[in-house]
Amino acid sequence: MNDKYELLQESITIHNHTLHRIKALRSFGNVKAGDLGGYIESEKNLGHGGNCWVYDNAKVYENAWVRDSARVYENAWVYGAAKIYGHSGICGNAEVFGDTLVAQTTNISGFAKVYGNAWVSGAVLVAGNAEICGDAGIYGRAWVSVDVNLDYGIWNKRVKIDGKHYLISITLKKVLVGIGLDE
Repeated sequence: MNDKYELLQESITIHNHTLHRIKALRSFGNVKAGDLGGYIESEKNLGHGGNCWVYDNAKVYENAWVRDSARVYENAWVYGAAKIYGHSGICGNAEVFGDTLVAQTTNISGFAKVYGNAWVSGAVLVAGNAEICGDAGIYGRAWVSVDVNLDYGIWNKRVKIDGKHYLISITLKKVLVGIGLDE
């Protein structure tokens, strides 16, 4: 497979990590050869296959990676051991970190998104048509995989009662039913 991008000398330092701007070497998806992208720490952060890309001023570093047709753009940050793949999108000022997966999985179709000022951390799976946006934050061991839009509040508790899954925001005193969690 031909490399689709190169790391440029232009770099920034984030939390003692040196990230390099990327430049497309060939055209794919909506990216044209010669287009400048965002910043990655190393080639392990962005796949050379598919249409995945890091755009604008977005940053991907540490052990995080972006694959398939996933996009990270605007001022979004993806770091830690986060994995972004399928037809997912991370944008705005969103942060995705920890062991988070944002994906289109084989058994759940859709276009998972994290955007706005939202943040997702921990062992969280965001899949299907789930959207984490606005000023929402979610962390812990949750699996958000239905047509749900979390646009504010901190969602930080998950429980299973009588076979039903619940995601709870203690700050909002709200409960969502039908949100899965890993067993």
